[in-house]
Amino acid sequence: MQKFGFYHYLAIGIIVLLLGITGFYFFVFWRQESASEVVFETPGLATSSIGGEGVDPELKILPAGEADQQMSLPSYTGEPIRELNPSPQAAASVGVLYIEKYQKNLAEIAERLEKNPRNYDAWLGIAYIKKLFSNYIGTRDAWEYAKIVSPDSPTAYFNLGELYGYELKDPMKAEENYKSALRLNPYNFDYYRGLANFYEDVLKTPEKAETILLSALDKIPHTEVYLFAEIGAFYRDQKNYAKAIEYFEKALVAAEAALDPAVKKAVETELNYIRSKQ
Repeated sequence: MQKFGFYHYLAIGIIVLLLGITGFYFFVFWRQESASEVVFETPGLATSSIGGEGVDPELKILPAGEADQQMSLPSYTGEPIRELNPSPQAAASVGVLYIEKYQKNLAEIAERLEKNPRNYDAWLGIAYIKKLFSNYIGTRDAWEYAKIVSPDSPTAYFNLGELYGYELKDPMKAEENYKSALRLNPYNFDYYRGLANFYEDVLKTPEKAETILLSALDKIPHTEVYLFAEIGAFYRDQKNYAKAIEYFEKALVAAEAALDPAVKKAVETELNYIRSKQ
C-alpha cells in the first residue's frame, strides 16, 4: 500500500489529468487492427496498484517461431490462460461486454503462446488482464510463469511482491519477491519504496523500512528530489522530525539545482509544516 508523502500530494493533480487523457486514449485510439496484434483497453474498473512496473496496455504478441529453441520450458500448470474468472465486484463494475472482450483477448494470447511460450510480455499481459478483474490466483500463476520465462527480468518479481503482500497475504513470498526485484534492478527507487512500505504497513517493522530506504542512497542519484523527500516523509511519519527536516533540506537543495519551482515550493511547504511540529 503506497504511502503519500509530500511528493505524491504535489503530483496528484497531474496524475488526475493524465488518467483522464489515458482513459480517452484507451477508448478512442487503441483498437485492435490485425490478427497479429492484441490491444487492451482499460475498462472503468477500480483496481489496486500493480506496482512500480507493469506492461504496456497495448500488448503486441510476437509472431510464432521467434522463441529461443536452445532451452526448453516446463509446462505451464497454472490457471488456464483463457479463464478470466472475474470477481463478482469487478464483473458488476464493467459489465458483460468488457468481460467478453477481455475473454477474447485471453483466448488470442493463449493461441499465440501455444506456438511461442517464451513471450515474456504476453505472460505479463495475461497477469495484467486478470489483475484488472481481481482474479488474483490467475494473476499469480501468470507472473510466476513469467519468472520462469525470463528469470532475470525484475517486473514480475516486484509485482508478485505487491500481490503476495497485499492481496494474497503471504508475507514470506512477498518479501522474497521484493528482494529479488531489487537484486535484479537496484536502480529503481520504486522497488525500495515498495519493500519499505511492505515492511512498515504489513510486517510492522519500521526499522527494516528505514534500512531499505537508506540503502537506496547508494544507488539512486542524489540529484533526485524524490529520493530525499521519501526518506524525509518516512521520518516525518515516525515523528522523528529532526531527521525529517534533514532529508527535506537535502530535497530542497536537489529541487533548487533542478530549477523546478513547483517542487521547490512543495518541499518548502513540507519543511515549514515539519518545523512547526518541533
